[in-house]
Amino acid sequence: MRRLINILFIVLLTSCVSVDNSPDTEKKVANENISPDTATNRDAQKKPFVIVILAPFDVNAGRGISPNTRQLLTKLIKRDSTFSVHSFRPDDTISSPYNVFDEKYCKEIVKVINPDAIIMTKHELQKETGDMYSSEWSIIIKAYLPKQDTSIILYNYDFVPHAKVDKEIFGRPILSPLKKELIKNYR
Repeated sequence: MRRLINILFIVLLTSCVSVDNSPDTEKKVANENISPDTATNRDAQKKPFVIVILAPFDVNAGRGISPNTRQLLTKLIKRDSTFSVHSFRPDDTISSPYNVFDEKYCKEIVKVINPDAIIMTKHELQKETGDMYSSEWSIIIKAYLPKQDTSIILYNYDFVPHAKVDKEIFGRPILSPLKKELIKNYR
C-alpha cells in the first residue's frame, strides 16, 4: 500500500511539470538576455552583501564578563536580507589575530574570504561594579570596507551597562550607515 502511494505521488509530481515551448516564451528568454552586463547587474542586486563579524577586541575576554556583541550583531544582521553573515573561523591560512580592531589585520582575511565588509568590535571595561550585569562598558563597532580600504564607525558609546548592551545594539540604527555605504559604492 505504501509503495502504491509513493508511486502515485511521483506520478502526480511529474505530471504537474509543464514545458512551454511557445514562441512567446522564447521571445521572453531572448529579451531577458539582451546583454551579459544586464544579467550580471540584476544578479548582483539580488545577491546579499557578505559580512564577516570578528570576535571583539577585549582585554577582559578571558574573564568571562564581557558582553557577547558578536552574537548580538550576528542576530541583528541575519534579520536583514540585504546582508549575509559569513561564518569565519581562523585557520592556518590566516596568520593575523582573530580579535582585532585595526584594518591592517583585515587584509589577510579579505584575501581568503573576500567579504563586502568586516565588522570589528572593541570593548573596554569603564566601571567594574563586582556584578557582571551592572558593570559599564565602552563599546565601539566599526566596519571595514575592503573595496574602498576605509572604515566607518557604526556605534560608539561609553558607560553602557552590561545588562543593556542588547537593547543598545538592537535599539539603534547600527546597520543603516553600513547599508547606505555598501549600496552607494557597490551597486
